[in-house]
Amino acid sequence: MDRILDLIMSAGLWFSIALFVFWGGLLCVRDTFAAERRNAAMPKRKPGREPEQDRPQSWVVLGD
Repeated sequence: MDRILDLIMSAGLWFSIALFVFWGGLLCVRDTFAAERRNAAMPKRKPGREPEQDRPQSWVVLGD
């Protein structure tokens, strides 16, 4: 009887470890694809230009 309980507890431990690793992997994959979608949605910046040059002229920057 003790041997059966030890086997059940060992299997439960390994199952919980595997579930934890699997869930962590799913979260990493989800975050990776979310970041790719965010980057694809952002407008592309022209090479060689500073961000200030991309700002519309109608904006008013205080302190300049």
